[in-house]
This record gives sequence, structure tokens and C-alpha cells, in this order.
Amino acid sequence: MTQQQVRTDALLPARTTRDALMKLKDENLVEERLYLPDARKRLYAPLKVERPNDETE
Repeated sequence: MTQQQVRTDALLPARTTRDALMKLKDENLVEERLYLPDARKRLYAPLKVERPNDETE
């Protein structure tokens, strides 16, 4: 999704969306790629995250 698509779906202001995406990227929770039709834009996609085992020992 582009930043604008994320912003529209999440109903967030542009600045909040940019900040959240930067934080998610820093934590390796989203992948940022170049948007080929418009190099000024980026695409964001969630990364797979391994969940800890819920079993208690």
C-alpha cells in the first residue's frame, strides 16, 4: 500500500501516518519498497513476525 492508502484506510493524518510507518519500519514490522510508477512514493507491506510459543512450562 502507498502511504496515502494506509492513511485513508486508517483514517489518520499524514504526519501521524508517516511517523507510524517509520517506527514500524525501524522495528522491522513493515517493508518499504519503491513505487515504480512514481519514484517519489513508497509501498509498504507487513513483514512476517514469528510469535513466541504460547505454551507455559
